[in-house]
Amino acid sequence: MPSQAAIAYAEQRAAAAAAAKAERAPPVPIDLERVETIANIKIKSLEDKSKFLSKDELDFIPKFVLDELTLGKVLGKGGFGTVKEIKAINCKADVGDVSHLASLPSSMKGIGVDELKVQAEEDKKFIADHCLRKSGDARYCIKALSPGIMNDRDLFTQGVIDMCVETMFLAVVSHPHIITMRAIGANGMIKPDYFIILDRLYDTLEARIPKWRQQSKQARSCMNMLTRSSRSKLNELMETQLSYAYDLSGAFEYMHKKNLIYRDLKPENIGFNIRDDIVLFDFGLAREVYDDAKVTDHTWKLTGETGSLRYMAPEVAQNKPYGYSADMYSFAIVVWEMLKMEKPYALYNMKMLTDLVFTNGGRPKLEDSWGPALKGFLNSCWHQDLEKRPTFAKASAILKREASKVASRSDVELNNFRRKSTFVNRNALRGRK
Repeated sequence: MPSQAAIAYAEQRAAAAAAAKAERAPPVPIDLERVETIANIKIKSLEDKSKFLSKDELDFIPKFVLDELTLGKVLGKGGFGTVKEIKAINCKADVGDVSHLASLPSSMKGIGVDELKVQAEEDKKFIADHCLRKSGDARYCIKALSPGIMNDRDLFTQGVIDMCVETMFLAVVSHPHIITMRAIGANGMIKPDYFIILDRLYDTLEARIPKWRQQSKQARSCMNMLTRSSRSKLNELMETQLSYAYDLSGAFEYMHKKNLIYRDLKPENIGFNIRDDIVLFDFGLAREVYDDAKVTDHTWKLTGETGSLRYMAPEVAQNKPYGYSADMYSFAIVVWEMLKMEKPYALYNMKMLTDLVFTNGGRPKLEDSWGPALKGFLNSCWHQDLEKRPTFAKASAILKREASKVASRSDVELNNFRRKSTFVNRNALRGRK
């Protein structure tokens, strides 16, 4: 049986491989000028080819310096970044020089520099005044480069590029199930102290799945089985899971229409906001696809072995051309994990994933209780032939239908349970008389 270390290794992204390399050799001192050159080349390449990405978009996003923020506890850590809650914001009076904004987009023409400065001040003040909820919980969080990568040239360079890419994508995407970026660091993206301010999330799918598993166990308990409410509770849980999957599919449908491939879908990158809406975050590996990299009608020449192996499409793992359907494969694995409430390929090491999954088409076992329609849907989503996978538009329609079917079944079970409970109670009352 593979060791836990092997399983963990199979989960690692390219960042973890770079970190291991850094441990074996002395870190190379950071040359900020070199990092800035590399990052600027990357950003310019994205801007030149993109249909909608532009650094100009960042000029209209509120900006803070780090000493304006009072930070709280660490909420999470990734390959390059650390996320902390923001407990208070104390705005400085000066928002900086905004004179360059007067000649930017046509929608802003005719607006004077003074008006732009007032708007910038108002935007900052609004965020500062609303940084805490009535409950005292933080409304926002800050994502910045982790201190641990600051002394390693390669890790720092990749971290800076990932933060730049994420910033540019979040500046132009807007969807209820994609995290919202509220502000950025005032000193520029290619700086060790750069950060982005995001809506705080209160849970991740990775943390939510064990809670669902506990609910499932409770629903199957002896007491629920005796009262015949077990099936109703399980149906309600499945309806919740399918509804979240439907919401998430809408975010991917939106991104794919904008020619964006996410490339790193996994429970760790899916969260829940204050309203308990499901939200996709961490866009460091997202990419826009361009015509000059097109290989076939459905694939592009893109970097292989990108993302997390457990959720990675075979064509990505094998360094073949791929496209939007790579996200669909990952989505299917995540949906299976949501419904099964177990890690896929839990005991597989890297060689087993390569041989059994990527090469020979092995997939997680589907439950008969999910029904033939849902099983057929998942089988099509993770099909070995990437051209036979459905689009997210079709996936949204199927998931909406399946969630409605489970909801109807749940309503019938609940009504039957209520009728039986009332009948039993009435008989009990008659017996006491």
